[in-house]
Formats: sequence, C-alpha cells, structure tokens
Amino acid sequence: IGQKLHIEPAYIKAERALLKFMSNIDENYSVISTSVLSSDFILDSHKKIYSLIKEAVEKGEQNINKYVEAHCKDVESAKEYVLIQEISAEDVASDDSKLLEDYILQVKKHPLEEKKKQIIQKLKECEKKGLIKESLALVKDLKMVEEELKGLERG
Repeated sequence: IGQKLHIEPAYIKAERALLKFMSNIDENYSVISTSVLSSDFILDSHKKIYSLIKEAVEKGEQNINKYVEAHCKDVESAKEYVLIQEISAEDVASDDSKLLEDYILQVKKHPLEEKKKQIIQKLKECEKKGLIKESLALVKDLKMVEEELKGLERG
C-alpha cells in the first residue's frame, strides 16, 4: 500500500533535455555546445553522452543516435541514453529558446548551489572551533559563489 515516490532532481531532467536538444542537431546544438561543457554535467553518463554527440557531429555522422548508441558501452550510459531518447519531441521543441535557456541555467546553477552548501557547512564548523582565519577565507569563497549564482540568474 505504501508506494515510494521517486522524484528526479531538476538538474537531471535539465541535463537529459539538453542532451535530447543536442541530439536533434539543429540551431540548438550550437547554442548548447558553446554554452555548456562536458564538465558542467553532474552525471558521468551524461558527460559521456555529451562528448559522443559532439564527436559524432565533428565526424559528420549521418545518424547521431546510432553513433551514440553504438558507443555507449557501459550500462549506465546506455540506460541514460534510452531515457533521453524517450523524451518526446514536443518537450524539446526547437523554437522554445526560453526553455533551452532554463535548462542551461539549471545545469550551470546546480554545482554552484552544491558548492555553496559545502562552504556554509565548513563555515559553521570553523566558527564552532573558533578558526577565524579559515572562517574569513570561507566567507570570501561564499561571496564569490553567490556572485556567480547572481551572474547566472541575470543572464
């Protein structure tokens, strides 16, 4: 009777959607490939799929999907690529630039938010221990991360 509800984090959905946009090879491909790096993705499987899509385009492959499928040798990447391919075309309409921007923002924002959480946690620990020098350095780091986040949101 008690069902477990699994809700995927927004950044995972955003990563998948960006990869789906990229695999369609239209004007969105160049927007994504210039705005997002492989290292911006959280999941290793998404980093690999991103690299494979770029590789296929650079090699002039006619069928991007077949190329990526053939080169997804590990189970996790193959599983993720299937999930990416299941995203409907309506969900990644090529004329929806606002949606694309939101996905890019989400992918870029998540690591910074995680870094901010880690800094705040370390700051609390340093304050408890009375480590003033370390606390000041962490406050400086925190301010830099917050500035980066503000910069992303301003676009």
